[in-house]
Amino acid sequence: MDNLKYFHYIPLYFDADENKRPDLPIQILQKMPNLTKLSINYCSCLELFQTQIPEIVHKRVLTDLKALELNEVSKLQSIGSDDSQWLNVICDSEKLQELYIFNCPDLKTLVHSTRLVSFKYVKEMFIQSCQELKYLFTLSAVNKLENLERIKVRDCESMEAIVMKGEGEISEEIKLQQLKRIDLNLLPSMGCFYSGNDTMRLPSLMRLNIRMCPKMKFFSEGEIEVNSSFRGIQASNISSDELVLYNNLNSSVEKVFLQQEFFQAVDKDCFSDNLKLQADLRCKIGLQNKWMANLKTLKLQNCTLSYAIPSSILALLKNLKELEVRDSDQVKAIFDMKDIDITATESHLQEVAVSDCAKLQTLFPAFLAKSLKDLKKLKIVSCENLQDLVGKEETAFVTEEFVFPKLEDLELNDLPRVTCPNPFTLEFPALKFLSVWNCDELGVFQSAGEPMDEGTSSSKLPLIPDPKVISNLEKLTLDWKQIRALPEGLTNLNSISLWFFGADVNEMSMLPIEILKAPNLIEMHINNCESLKNFLSQNPKSAEEKILGQLTILRLRNVSTPQLDCKKVSEP
Repeated sequence: MDNLKYFHYIPLYFDADENKRPDLPIQILQKMPNLTKLSINYCSCLELFQTQIPEIVHKRVLTDLKALELNEVSKLQSIGSDDSQWLNVICDSEKLQELYIFNCPDLKTLVHSTRLVSFKYVKEMFIQSCQELKYLFTLSAVNKLENLERIKVRDCESMEAIVMKGEGEISEEIKLQQLKRIDLNLLPSMGCFYSGNDTMRLPSLMRLNIRMCPKMKFFSEGEIEVNSSFRGIQASNISSDELVLYNNLNSSVEKVFLQQEFFQAVDKDCFSDNLKLQADLRCKIGLQNKWMANLKTLKLQNCTLSYAIPSSILALLKNLKELEVRDSDQVKAIFDMKDIDITATESHLQEVAVSDCAKLQTLFPAFLAKSLKDLKKLKIVSCENLQDLVGKEETAFVTEEFVFPKLEDLELNDLPRVTCPNPFTLEFPALKFLSVWNCDELGVFQSAGEPMDEGTSSSKLPLIPDPKVISNLEKLTLDWKQIRALPEGLTNLNSISLWFFGADVNEMSMLPIEILKAPNLIEMHINNCESLKNFLSQNPKSAEEKILGQLTILRLRNVSTPQLDCKKVSEP
């Protein structure tokens, strides 16, 4: 027994006999004056902690421990209750520096009462695999952690916050003067570090590790003060990886969250040239950043963010040329321009395609639209709440022109709320292919005899007020509601496709005779028309002048009983 004095660490196991009440071997532990670490393992009997042990409570035995470990201790719901006096004494000892709690399935909070235990002297806490644990400290308890330097929490599926502000708790400033490092890993319910909005002072914080915390969008809702010693957030398991440091602590946490969500939405085909990213999207942040900086084609699907491309991501996409966003019902805007230097904004985008984004309201911010000098193709389909192709600027009071000098292909389909309001006008001098259908609030051309409205900023303008600016147009697809306003002067037009889906025979507009005089028109498609006779008979000169005679291709699809002499059409 004399050799016990040399023991520095002892693990105790209480799983040998489930029918026998366990007791802490205090008589033996008293003979270990140099014991610095005690581990209690596999204990399912709460009575072990409820037992009165005067040797600890009164004689202060085991109060020289520097480390305490609880591993697979069930039925224990917290530390600091009246039922665990000897455990409270150890945890509040001025010598205890390290606390390890692993696999305690019934633990709901770390501290039950600060009156009984405060962990005032503890420097390091390690919490892992406690699945019922929702938070560690209340607001009133956290400021007692005067010496805490590091906290690590891993694999606690119910954990919502490290510090939880309870109902009725009085607001107070949080000061963790010595806290240098925080590690948060595999916490699927974690929303933030602190759930309140009180000021937090973390003057010693150097590093924050966040991995696999998919709901953690911010650190705290209140003001956070850190010093220049804070180096950033480690978001991967590679110690040599780049740290995320973006404006401030909250913005840095948000950037980690947004980057994780963003990569979940990236189409796997985009990683075909990067096997490391293809194998693990949570790999090095530095590798992700390098990949984005060189990326030319980006495809996003099932994006859960309100902005498909957050500003912190947008700033990295220096060489992006092709963008596709599809099947993303949560997206309200494509580009987040917050914190972006608009004076340095330069876009190399050549193709943009957006489809099936039910909540999308605005496509391009105004200052981004001005930089789209290389855009060649724009396709927007099935976005039922899209209102603006170009977002309104609060300071815009006069009509402003947006010129897309290289845009050749424009497709706007199934956008029932999209408009082209004042104070903007859009110009597409290189446009060759135009398709617009089921856009009830959008007028494509100015109707003949209808003056241009120069009223308030809420007035609607046609998408193309002057057909002269699209003189290069070669192919045109419209629905029946846009037919009446078809303009003259489309000298290069060689193909026209007209859709009558949902059209009432009595409401059907007359096909303007002038459009059929386009000198290069050789192809015509008519789709879903119930009465082709009624549609053409309103043009008495069409037969007289043999307007359709120059067509070489006429396609009729879902057209009811067409009565049309196609003899001339078929002649070479």
